[in-house]
Amino acid sequence: CLDDVTRIEVQAGVHTIFRGSPQYRAIVDRRDIRSHPQYNSDTLINDIGLVFVARRIPFNQSMQPINLPRQAQANNRFIGTAGTIVGWGRFSDGK
Repeated sequence: CLDDVTRIEVQAGVHTIFRGSPQYRAIVDRRDIRSHPQYNSDTLINDIGLVFVARRIPFNQSMQPINLPRQAQANNRFIGTAGTIVGWGRFSDGK
């Protein structure tokens, strides 16, 4: 559980978690961390969460924010639409 973590290292713009230049890193205080309410650590179902940071991440040419859907798309469930999900973590429970 990450509820007691106060500082996190944010890496943006890197393609491998173990290598990355300093321009791809920012250390920021966390304001809040929310795990999925139905997360199951045994099955890894709903293994997702949100980290709210206490200050803005200092974006630069190497680190940029992602685009989220526009307000006009708020009710669009994007069913049947191709998408890409990126991140690090386990993609299998080993079974």
